Amino acid sequence: MTDSKKDYEKILGSVQKPVIGEAGQTGTWSSKKPRIDLNKCIPVKSGKNTCFNCWLYCPEAVVTRTIPPTIDFNYCKGCGICMMECPAKAISMEEVKNE
Repeated sequence: MTDSKKDYEKILGSVQKPVIGEAGQTGTWSSKKPRIDLNKCIPVKSGKNTCFNCWLYCPEAVVTRTIPPTIDFNYCKGCGICMMECPAKAISMEEVKNE
C-alpha cells in the first residue's frame, strides 16, 4: 500500500458519517415538518443531480439524494435547516396536525 493511500484511509477513517435517525424517531413529537415544492426544486426542474443542499445540510440525514428528494418523517425533527439552506426556496415548514 502506498503512503498516499494510507494517508487517504486515515483521513476517511476520521470523517464522521451521518446516521439516519441518530436522535431517535421523531414522528410523534416534532411540531413542524418540511414540504418540498417540486415546481421550485432545482434537481427536479433540471432533471440533474445538482444542488441537494437539503440533503447535504440535514443533521439527521433523512433527506434522500434522489430526484425528487424525499424526507423520512419518522426521523425528521423539524429543525428547518433544509428550508434555510434551499437556494430555490422550495422548502417550507408546515405545522404537524395532531390526529
